[in-house]
Amino acid sequence: MLKNIGEAITWIESQVRFKPKADLKRMTSAYRRLRIDLSGIKKIHVAGTNGKGSVCAYISHILIESGYKVGTYTSPYLISFNERIRYQFQNIDDKDLYELILSIYFFNQSFEKSYGESLSFFELLTLMSFMYFEKMKVDVMVIEVGIGGLLDATNIL
Repeated sequence: MLKNIGEAITWIESQVRFKPKADLKRMTSAYRRLRIDLSGIKKIHVAGTNGKGSVCAYISHILIESGYKVGTYTSPYLISFNERIRYQFQNIDDKDLYELILSIYFFNQSFEKSYGESLSFFELLTLMSFMYFEKMKVDVMVIEVGIGGLLDATNIL
């Protein structure tokens, strides 16, 4: 069991970074099983070779200044793991992050038993960001593509 935020971050960072896949079935299945509903949230999906993090920051700031509630999901982090998931351009706090990691930890255990394989680090983190943005009732999600390409976990949006 994950007793504190440090153990929780250590656990999630220890998960397999990349799992080869031929489609998005595993991620789609996990998304559905978690019953995440992002249908009422506008999404901005940022892809490309360079500058994705900067573009996400610019877009998020513009939207916040325009009065929108904005969730931003980027990687990697520079100083703190919490930088990956932001609301109103404030890093997710340790309490919310710990609760999300605990939730996804138990979900991943049951998912692995029923689906036959666990989710990767990036898939877990992506699902956590979706869960958080749903909880925070954001108007807009600004999502940075991770590994990239058609099979990136963020493409289930």
